[in-house]
Amino acid sequence: MRRWIALSVFALSLMGRVSTGHEQPSCSLVVAKNWLRFELILGRLTATQLRGGQQKCVQQTSVSGGRRELLSVTGNSNAPSIRYELTDGTQRLTIEVIEGNEVRMLREPQPGAELLRLEFLQPSSGNVKLQVGDPEHPIASETAASVWHLLLAEPELCRQELMPIFDLLRPHWRLQESVERIEANLIAAATGGDGVSAANVRELVAKLDSPKFAQRQRADQQLRAMGVVVLTQFKQLDRTVLTREQRHRIDRMTNDMAVLRADTPERIVAWMLHDQAVWLSMLSRSDANKRQVAADRLCESHPAASRFDPFAEEAQRQRQIDTLRLRISTRR
Repeated sequence: MRRWIALSVFALSLMGRVSTGHEQPSCSLVVAKNWLRFELILGRLTATQLRGGQQKCVQQTSVSGGRRELLSVTGNSNAPSIRYELTDGTQRLTIEVIEGNEVRMLREPQPGAELLRLEFLQPSSGNVKLQVGDPEHPIASETAASVWHLLLAEPELCRQELMPIFDLLRPHWRLQESVERIEANLIAAATGGDGVSAANVRELVAKLDSPKFAQRQRADQQLRAMGVVVLTQFKQLDRTVLTREQRHRIDRMTNDMAVLRADTPERIVAWMLHDQAVWLSMLSRSDANKRQVAADRLCESHPAASRFDPFAEEAQRQRQIDTLRLRISTRR
């Protein structure tokens, strides 16, 4: 909390030396200034500075449209801290980024506006959260492993509520198109065979604790060669039964693979292919064939998924999904 306050104080301290314009902007101040680049990196919203690491602050006001914007940037190029404010006739929007990837977005509707209150949180590590509506009685409150998981789990909610805010940061990002490609490629990979089995990964993880250094190195190299597809399977391992050597090598591989490289649909498909949460969310698709593929995929690790009927009525399917979700969460 103190870091959010510190960034706000910095922005206010520079108000005496900000530049002010009065023209109606055609894009957000974030885009117009071109100081920042926003990417998704393994599903986490990440910001970098494009023009050095010096402190910057600018304000822009449109008298005729009642629109006011403030943008302040501090910190180094690779992990900047950012505060962006937008106030207009429909909303008061605040976007805060701490050290490049800790994010809070808060949209509060103006009196009489049809917009809903929205809060998006991305902590420095862990799940992202999206809440829409009154915080005491939200109409939607979703938690997911990443932004991509959120987009796949709640595509319509994100399209209506979250994507317009992302567009202020980076227009023409085409995340919706990417999500559609990811889903289509996940289905294709699941039905065509991905060539990397959970059993194979577990076998190689066991070899990471071999008494022979050469065997440990060989297993490490083979796991790295599989790419980001192994990251999800690493998360499903019981670390309490792993040795110190295994944990050290797995953590080092995870850090090396989570490089600052923008996501592509192909990379995300490999990363998500063995993710149970992804297939669980696809059980709710309107396409019965997709529901069948998702159920078959879940059956590989959860035999209880065989009881899911992809052709049942929606209410019955939802009850089955809720039961299956509880079973999976209990086993973790």
